[in-house]
Amino acid sequence: MDIQSIAKEINKDRSVLSRHMHLLAGVGLLSTEKVSRNVYFEINAEVFVGKIRALFNQVNKAIETCCGN
Repeated sequence: MDIQSIAKEINKDRSVLSRHMHLLAGVGLLSTEKVSRNVYFEINAEVFVGKIRALFNQVNKAIETCCGN
């Protein structure tokens, strides 16, 4: 989906949305494809799931550390 379509869907300013989408792409959560003047974004599911799993692992370790079993 391109920035303009996403911005219309969620009623947000394109420039703010673009900045956030490029940050997410920069850390690998989104992949991008430039077609003419438009940049299309797609969720990189493998990276996204890996980061969520890592987050859950850190939360579990914190809970074990502070609260025991």
